Amino acid sequence: MSKALKKPVLFQALLEGVYDDVYILDAEDLTLLATSESVYKTTGMDLTALQDRSIEDLLHISRSFLLHHLQIGAAESKKGRKTQPEVIYVDQSQFKILHVQSSDDTYAVIVRNDATSKDAIALALQESELRYQSMISNAPGMFCQFRLDKRSRLQFDYVSAGSEELLGLSPGALKTDPQKLYEMIESKDRTVLRNQLKQSRKEVRPLNWSGRVWIDAWKDTKWVNLRSTPKTLASGDIQWDGFLTNISKTMQEKFDLEASRQRLSDLTAHMNHIREDERHRIACEIHDDLGGNMTAIKLGLSAIRQSVEEKKGLPEAKINHVETIVDGTYEAIHRICSDLRPNIIELGIVEALSWQSNEFEKQANIPCKFLSNAQEIDAPRSHAMALFRICQEAMNNIAKYAEATQVFVNLEVSDSHLKMLILDNGIGIKPVDKIKENSFGLRGMQERASALNGQFKISRLRGDKKGTKVSVTLPRVEVQ
Repeated sequence: MSKALKKPVLFQALLEGVYDDVYILDAEDLTLLATSESVYKTTGMDLTALQDRSIEDLLHISRSFLLHHLQIGAAESKKGRKTQPEVIYVDQSQFKILHVQSSDDTYAVIVRNDATSKDAIALALQESELRYQSMISNAPGMFCQFRLDKRSRLQFDYVSAGSEELLGLSPGALKTDPQKLYEMIESKDRTVLRNQLKQSRKEVRPLNWSGRVWIDAWKDTKWVNLRSTPKTLASGDIQWDGFLTNISKTMQEKFDLEASRQRLSDLTAHMNHIREDERHRIACEIHDDLGGNMTAIKLGLSAIRQSVEEKKGLPEAKINHVETIVDGTYEAIHRICSDLRPNIIELGIVEALSWQSNEFEKQANIPCKFLSNAQEIDAPRSHAMALFRICQEAMNNIAKYAEATQVFVNLEVSDSHLKMLILDNGIGIKPVDKIKENSFGLRGMQERASALNGQFKISRLRGDKKGTKVSVTLPRVEVQ
């Protein structure tokens, strides 16, 4: 029976968990008895296939060379000396050759290490470290590794050189006294950071915090952003790897944009106010001047009619025709004045929207139902006019494009807001309709709501329902 069959458990125990290339041979005839798992992976062969290969093919050393070194080890064993592995180098490989005596059997244990692979790995690690250091040193900000101790105090394990440019503090100063960072952060932002750190540690999730720091040396306030990813260390502690960057420019651009939007909103509100005042002035002039003139003409025609009837002069048909024109003109004046300055708004927004719903039903011949959760709503004229005009524009769109057979208008009031909802069961608005260049009606509705710090939304109904939904929400304000 061969040694391989006699000692399988021994060989398996010897090679368990070994990552080097290990060969166990019969020291007498150099028969391969076992190898480590790494040999199988490297060669792609099993033990039987490896046993068919010669020693020269497997180890790239000659049989005589190997037997010579095994004999040296055997001689040392006979002298009773403790056998040490003999280390030899062949080409770029290192061999450790050990002669092992076990009862009546002798074995050769050979461990091979590829020096070239080790050098390549060391070189790759060195290059990776250089690239890492280059990235850290050139990154726009401060790279850091930090954790919270048992008392939830901040501790820095690593701080890059970028801390001096960003915070005016050296890496050593921050590592020695981490609380200096907290001291630089404004009070409210510091509280937010502490809470977010505790939450990130508890849930082991990424941290993204922004806040203001005061750089005393420069007498300047900066906006900074900290993005970091936590990991659990072998000790069980949580450590974050992150970047602290200067976002002052970005925040200033954000503030400028918000201020610009607010100025635009204020300008829109002012323009709407001017437009409504102009409409009021024109409506008054039309009503007072043209309306008065038309009334005088009609009175004159009545007097002429009476005179003609007495003297049998002009045909009555011509007089009737002129009178009809005057009546039509008078109605036109009334309609134009109502469009320019709806007097119904003086009765309140609830009454105005109810009247508008009824007028729409009469003119468009489409059933329109109006509901409100209050009989009277005390709203500023600007808010009431905005809701009235938006409803007016929405109903014009329904009449022109929706192909609807039912319209629903709802007005709700709460302690904090006014909300108007307009629904129809038509074909529904398409997404492309919202971004058309000539969609001035939609933009006008949006601007009216935005000018009053409100929200305007228009969308297509989903699911089985068809149609369009217009939603307008305005904040409640006290009537001056």
